[in-house]
Amino acid sequence: MTNYSYSPLPDFSMLTPWEGEICQYLRKNGTVGFTGFPPDKFNKGTLNKHLKELVEKGIVIKTQSGKYQKYELRKEVGLSILMTLLKL
Repeated sequence: MTNYSYSPLPDFSMLTPWEGEICQYLRKNGTVGFTGFPPDKFNKGTLNKHLKELVEKGIVIKTQSGKYQKYELRKEVGLSILMTLLKL
């Protein structure tokens, strides 16, 4: 399995507007998941196992209404955004 290295969170000016919104949302709510992988099951032990899927299929966040919404992140910023927000 590939071990990924993580870079610091990119400057917000380099993010698309909705990538910035995701960052703001995650900082406020902290609910992160993977496509087909419930957010409450997320932990450091499962990170590497699901990292490839995360980049390929996007992240899922739980909205205030209780529904799950999928977002795709550009590969070059997705990992660093999540690693920084989750402080892993």
